[in-house]
Amino acid sequence: MHIPLSSWYDDILELDPEHLAGSDSWAGHIPFAFYLIAALAPKTLVELGVFAGNSLFAFAQAASRQQIASRIIGIDTWESDPHSGGYDGDSIHRLVCEQQARYPDKVELKRATFDAIRPDIPDNTIDLLHIDGYHHYDAVSHDFHSWRSALKPEGVILFHDIAVRRDDFGVWRFWDEIKASHGVDRVIEFSHSNGLGVLFLGPDDAYPEKMQALRKAYAGDPQAVQTCFRLAGARIAEHFAHRQTRRLADEEKERHAQELHREQAAHTAQQNELARQLNILQTQHRQVIESSSWRLTAPLRALRRKTGL
Repeated sequence: MHIPLSSWYDDILELDPEHLAGSDSWAGHIPFAFYLIAALAPKTLVELGVFAGNSLFAFAQAASRQQIASRIIGIDTWESDPHSGGYDGDSIHRLVCEQQARYPDKVELKRATFDAIRPDIPDNTIDLLHIDGYHHYDAVSHDFHSWRSALKPEGVILFHDIAVRRDDFGVWRFWDEIKASHGVDRVIEFSHSNGLGVLFLGPDDAYPEKMQALRKAYAGDPQAVQTCFRLAGARIAEHFAHRQTRRLADEEKERHAQELHREQAAHTAQQNELARQLNILQTQHRQVIESSSWRLTAPLRALRRKTGL
């Protein structure tokens, strides 16, 4: 079976992301995000777990480029959890808000728990759901079952971190259950960049032509499709790594400059203090010289110098 994968290396896959920040764990899936948005043209997209916004703004960038009238809702508490490694939530949230200003008509940010926002989203309204919150098995299971009814019959659900099996990450376990319950013909999976699982709730003919082409290609040769998007993602992941290295170098340079400035400021302050003390001594000396007692005892001092007494 001939699969025209080369045709996917068009301007969708070759797009450079406008936003890369925080962790690089999603960077390798950005080309797939570009393809997915172009192929699915979702009217409503909800992301559970935004963090630094790499996936959210990849979706937004693709929708903007394709002139798709998408409503993109990103939900996060921006509070650290056992899997995030700890981070400054307020700082990350400010960064995401600054980027959101690029897409004021598309992106909505909700700083809240997923459960708190769920009642605000009517059932049967979401085209694309991205689950990327707390990665414990129970948390992923809860998120899926809580939000499942909000999906349209032909909705698509993304699960990030399906390839991570360390500590108590449990997405991989839940993903295995999804494949068993929905059937392998309803899923696509990628192992790179921590893994991404794609669940299609509807049959092939429920989706646009480009999405049908993707599912047909994957059914015929899953490894070829996986390699296509893995290689496309590697370019962006490498770009992200270079940016991170440059950022760290710039931060180190800035820290060195600040330290040098502090040392110079301390040296200047010390010089100013010495100058101040010298000025005080000179003033005191001048006051003594100009005092009347000093003038009256001048002959005595001269005599003592002359006689050596």
